[in-house]
Amino acid sequence: MKNTPSFQCLRCGKCCNPNQVNGETAYFIPIYLNEVERIENLAKQKALKITLEPDIMYHDELNDRLIVVTYALRIDKGGCPFYKSKCIIYDQRPITCKAYPLSIYMYQDTTCVALKSECTFVQQNRLKLKNLDYYELNDVFCDEFPFSREIQIMGHAITDQILALEAEKKVRIPIKIPVEVTEEIKQMEKIRLDEIKRELENEL
Repeated sequence: MKNTPSFQCLRCGKCCNPNQVNGETAYFIPIYLNEVERIENLAKQKALKITLEPDIMYHDELNDRLIVVTYALRIDKGGCPFYKSKCIIYDQRPITCKAYPLSIYMYQDTTCVALKSECTFVQQNRLKLKNLDYYELNDVFCDEFPFSREIQIMGHAITDQILALEAEKKVRIPIKIPVEVTEEIKQMEKIRLDEIKRELENEL
């Protein structure tokens, strides 16, 4: 690809401290269920206080509770709690951070790639990047692309697990849209998706 740059993090800190871009917007980092314990342990090791809150949840009408499939690591005014002029858990950072500034998603039957517009590299190279296709972006973001694909695969796996539980008549989620987090929702009973299997095994 002629004149197409390879991605380099410019250490601007906008991904770790997005409040410098817009201080009035609440930010968070998506944390998948298989990352929760690791992130909590890293915070303890670093003597940091973090806030992990249920993020994407589906209402299970059969059991009248919420199924939690991801958490949110809240980013307050000072930025990500693990960001101290640089990431202090860089090798063990969440997969969303490893994929940044990429986001892969499905639109109808097409796999699409979105670039985070606040990223300084993306801003500086937007004219060179805007017309690149899926495979060309893979070449530009060769380290980040596999993690973004992994996130996409995890999303499909979450959907498959929920559909399997519905087929077994263990849950009923008629509306496949995450619930909006309200004060009422915060008070409802919740269970992590990965805990349902253990719950069912204990019933045997």
